[in-house]
Amino acid sequence: MMRSLQMRLLVGLAAGVSLVLVTAGVVLYLLIRAELVAEFDATLASEAHALATLVEEKDGRLTTEMAEHGVSKFQPQGRPIHYAVWDSQGRQVERSSALGPADLPSFGGTLSQPQFRAVRLPGSLPGRMVGFQFIPHHEAEEPLSGSAASRSGNTTPRNTTPVDTDSRVQVTLVAARDTVSLDYTLRRIGMLLAGVFGGAVLASLLAAAPIVRASLRPLERISARIQSLDPQALTPVDAADAPDEVRAVVDRLNDLLDRLHAAFQRERAFSANVAHELRTPLAGLRSTLEVALTRPREAGEYRRSLQQCLAICLQAESLTGNLLVLARLDARQVQPQHESVPLSDLLHACWTMLAPAAEARGLLPDWQTPAGLTVQSDPALLSLILRNLLDNAVSYADADSTIVIRSSEQQGRVKITVQNAAARLPADLQEHACDRFWRADTARSGGGQHAGLGLALCRETAEVLGGKLWIQAEADDFAASLELPAPGQAPFRSGRDARP
Repeated sequence: MMRSLQMRLLVGLAAGVSLVLVTAGVVLYLLIRAELVAEFDATLASEAHALATLVEEKDGRLTTEMAEHGVSKFQPQGRPIHYAVWDSQGRQVERSSALGPADLPSFGGTLSQPQFRAVRLPGSLPGRMVGFQFIPHHEAEEPLSGSAASRSGNTTPRNTTPVDTDSRVQVTLVAARDTVSLDYTLRRIGMLLAGVFGGAVLASLLAAAPIVRASLRPLERISARIQSLDPQALTPVDAADAPDEVRAVVDRLNDLLDRLHAAFQRERAFSANVAHELRTPLAGLRSTLEVALTRPREAGEYRRSLQQCLAICLQAESLTGNLLVLARLDARQVQPQHESVPLSDLLHACWTMLAPAAEARGLLPDWQTPAGLTVQSDPALLSLILRNLLDNAVSYADADSTIVIRSSEQQGRVKITVQNAAARLPADLQEHACDRFWRADTARSGGGQHAGLGLALCRETAEVLGGKLWIQAEADDFAASLELPAPGQAPFRSGRDARP
């Protein structure tokens, strides 16, 4: 397989030009051959017509003057004309001595439309023959005129007494001549055409080579620019001087570079954020232990320190657990197991785990979930999403407010919304709320206990379940909505950027 684009273009160009020129050469050769053969046949027919003037009917019998007058004038040196004459009964009345033991087939058209055939003559020479049927000259008819008389050498006036042509004898004459000179001419013409068109192909390649090289220089320049890219920067490749076809490829490459650059930026930010989020609980754990060890303490004080350390460990465990789930989601290692899930029961079960924290902040749930509503989903993954949505609402809702928990089914979709009041919402909340490690102002509430992974985890888990999740923030109101296909409905195509 040729890997060089330049070689592919040259070979393709050579093949295309060769095909065109070979086709043109074959067509031209066939036209020339047909014209030369037609000219040869016309000459042969004219000679056969002249031979026909040497056949006449006298006293009811056929006589020929070929032996008397000879046919030397029709025979170039060493190239005899072969002929044979048959009467209406199929008896051969005259034949050329040049035929030797061989013979010519009897066939024929008419004087105006003679028939032509290829034939193999004595000596295995290629040839062509002409045949036609005619009524021979009668002695009572007027003399031959024009060229026919001159060819026969007989210009003596003949009797002009009318003759009954119905009783006349019909004669078949076949004449043949070899085509050695014609074939030689055709071979020379064929060789000449092959040489001319072969030279044209070679000249085309020689002329096309520098043109192809010049046309590929933009690719070489772009290749050099790609090789010079800094892996740490991945700046777009300049394709201003590239042809349109190449520019389209470079545009796609630049799109890929942009995505790679964004992915590298996210990876760097992710690594930095993970290190920061893990350092915070570890620093808190170390600080608590150091304070506890500064002096001897009562058992109750040690217990409180250990409880603080346990809370810090649970926070770190939750962070690493979420990171592990996100990694599995990114690697497409999570395979949901769909089954019928009672939605209202699952929501109440998730709220039960968060009820103490909600009561401590004076938050009350407003349940707008119809009984009997089910969804076809993975219970564990769906529970993960609902817990995070409710936890986010409990952590960031204004104290002494209401959290609205609403579910409904319409147009083949099951929609779940968790809505809460939240003052001082940042302007970029709706755009970045589902980004990893993104957190709103910690002054809102929640005490900085969240690592900014909950909503990102919800969105990506929703996509695995064939649904979509989006955020709506208006005035002092925050709502997170999850939409899943109803039982018997196909999953959504993609939920990452979906909006209602």
